[in-house]
Amino acid sequence: MKKNSFIIVVVILIIVILGLCAFIIYDKDLFNIREKNITENNKKQSVEKVEEKEEILDVNSKQVNTLINQIIDSTNNIYISGSKYFGYYFQKEELDSKNIDNGIILYTGLKKVLNDKNIDTSSQGNISVSKDELIPVIKSIFGDVQYENKSISITPCDLGKFVYDNNTGIYTAESQGCGGVSTSVIKHKVVDAIKKDNKIEITLAIVYVDCFSNGTVDYCKFGNGVDENQKVKEDEMIMDMNMDGKTLDEIFDINAYIDKLNKYKFTFTKDSNDNYVFTKVEKNK
Repeated sequence: MKKNSFIIVVVILIIVILGLCAFIIYDKDLFNIREKNITENNKKQSVEKVEEKEEILDVNSKQVNTLINQIIDSTNNIYISGSKYFGYYFQKEELDSKNIDNGIILYTGLKKVLNDKNIDTSSQGNISVSKDELIPVIKSIFGDVQYENKSISITPCDLGKFVYDNNTGIYTAESQGCGGVSTSVIKHKVVDAIKKDNKIEITLAIVYVDCFSNGTVDYCKFGNGVDENQKVKEDEMIMDMNMDGKTLDEIFDINAYIDKLNKYKFTFTKDSNDNYVFTKVEKNK
């Protein structure tokens, strides 16, 4: 009787052990399947997320042109030879918002304040802007950059100088003349614009234009680089042309020379207020 009981106990233990082994094997396989499915689903969702977030933007849209123009317009049409601010964003291989010149930050912000108020920047009147007005505008363009409130002199043309009063916190614009017989400007074209995740990337093609005038502009050079006097370098010149009273756009079709021009990618990142602020610019390799 005792022997039968022992055999029964042994059989039961064997059955239990076999059951446990089977369960462990099953559970392990089930876990691996579940883990594999989760991993594959995560990868699939990750791929779908990237695909969903990338969007080609219209290069002629208001958003794209506003982002670019409020950044570069202040530095692409400065009529003064040797200015360190001319074509500022195209002088280096890469430039981020933390390393932007203090004068450029202030000038860009001040010009936007005046433009938003529809104040003619070529006006001869007494024009002033408070630093309190400037703070949110600079933040909307450059984000949380560090800068110092101080007087600046960017160009002798169209309110290129702002005098800052430490006591009142007021910037007063000084309109000045803009003499000379030569002109240097930069023309650009938006090549593409892409929105992905929390960023907008806008690529520009640019050309430097150096013109000489005898009362009226009659001769211009177009090229990929300028020297310290803002004159197009001979070894980087694309074409030169007698203007014959025509405009720059009539003489130089930027689309026809697009493959020969340098390209720069500007990155704008969405901030906590869903506003896109300038982050960096880099020259395409």
